[in-house]
Amino acid sequence: MKREKGIALLTTMIIMAVMLIMAFGATAGSLLQERMSANQRFKILTDTLAMEGVMSAQAWLQLDDEHWGEADDAWFTPQVQAINEGVVAGTITIDPDLVIWQTNEIEMVVAGELQSLEGEVMAETRLRVRFVRAMEGQPVAMVGWSELP
Repeated sequence: MKREKGIALLTTMIIMAVMLIMAFGATAGSLLQERMSANQRFKILTDTLAMEGVMSAQAWLQLDDEHWGEADDAWFTPQVQAINEGVVAGTITIDPDLVIWQTNEIEMVVAGELQSLEGEVMAETRLRVRFVRAMEGQPVAMVGWSELP
């Protein structure tokens, strides 16, 4: 009879160990999914910031014919936006070294970046964008964009 009680204890301990391993596996999987969804959310936020920068650049170009062919320093100053959570800040930048002006065409790189309050870059989206206008005084149209690595 004593031997049977020992076997029951051993069997119970093995079952408990297997259940503990399964619980750790489920927890690790859940944490991984949480990180993946947070990274996806950060990517969506940086995409939104970059597209907001593109729309802002198009509006600035559309504002006045005098803006075509040159840009002031304010245009290249990064625009910082607070994100609601209070743990990240978004920045929109246009790289002045990557702006190519032509007669009726401009190509530029607009970046949306998400940073923690400690300054760590959490995600970034860089877009190469091309705007054209048919002739002076005509509306400015975005004719293409591509995401850069």
